[in-house]
Amino acid sequence: DARASRADPARVVADGARAGHRHLVVAWIPPEDRTSLEDWQSWADSLNRLGEACRAADLRCAYHNHDFEFRPIDGPPGEGGVTPWELLQARCDPSLVAFEIDTYWVQHAGLDPAELVARAPDRFPLCHLKDRAADGSMAILGEGETDFAAVLAARGPNGFEQCYAELDNPVSPFGFAATAEAALSGILQANQTCPA
Repeated sequence: DARASRADPARVVADGARAGHRHLVVAWIPPEDRTSLEDWQSWADSLNRLGEACRAADLRCAYHNHDFEFRPIDGPPGEGGVTPWELLQARCDPSLVAFEIDTYWVQHAGLDPAELVARAPDRFPLCHLKDRAADGSMAILGEGETDFAAVLAARGPNGFEQCYAELDNPVSPFGFAATAEAALSGILQANQTCPA
């Protein structure tokens, strides 16, 4: 919970450590808490504080993107202005705050997830592998347009620390897991530059 991590980072970290987590990920910031440049600056500072608390407990702090981080804060896309993503990248200390890329949401914002990872691979230890269909909807992994081999290769020879195959609200969660596993196995076998 973003608000809890901001209000009491020490408690959130202690709870995470007790649960055996290696990473604490801020996965969503409520819309009413991210309406201005100042809001995003404050969130970046909060992430740095959470990152400090994580480091003291031998954990790692990360932030999970959606598409809204890639829209300019002070205007519509394509009209210039700073994006929350740029602000977070610049203001979050790389030694304290990592990023968990969600491939679907990056594409939904009109960007290439492989290119985004390739710009700063060390900042992305975590990855949500979520496929995107041509019509913009979420797709079963391997049935959409996402070039997962390129995303995996962009992280470099050591690969991501953790990857998660994801689909919001699948009809059959276990069916999706089996399909995703088969698709990823094929990607890894076909592309020797991807981590095993």
